[in-house]
Amino acid sequence: MIASIEWGNVPDWFAAIGTVGTLLVALLLLGNEMRDRRRAAEIADQKPADGVFVWVTPRTDAGGWQTFVHNRSDEPVYDAVVYFTPLTEAPMPTVEAVWGTIPPGETTPGDRYGDRPTDIFGIPAVEIEFTDGRGRHWHRDSEGQLQQVDQRTPFD
Repeated sequence: MIASIEWGNVPDWFAAIGTVGTLLVALLLLGNEMRDRRRAAEIADQKPADGVFVWVTPRTDAGGWQTFVHNRSDEPVYDAVVYFTPLTEAPMPTVEAVWGTIPPGETTPGDRYGDRPTDIFGIPAVEIEFTDGRGRHWHRDSEGQLQQVDQRTPFD
């Protein structure tokens, strides 16, 4: 049985298997590189949006709450709107405050807000929506989670 095998072709078989294996490894590495580049591009695209925050602090002088929006990115954000949202099923509606453009590296205080929806600790729950310089829309919820959205919530 061994005598019927053409041993002269065995090195060709190993060469063919090695070539196919090399091709598969190259394709695997190419796929990994493309995935890494895509992820790096997504992170770079999200970087300006990652630097936009909203928070409230109690006002000691007149009561109520002082709201701040901070943009620590190198680019302005546009059409920023802060939403005071109820975290419970209270009959209080969502309240919006339009900030407009937030310059890069700035913290912009808002007016005093008194009776607003609050969480179980009595702190107003605030969310923000804005548009970055590339026209992408973003939403940061009251827990600080940022996500890109296809459409903005209509505002006045």
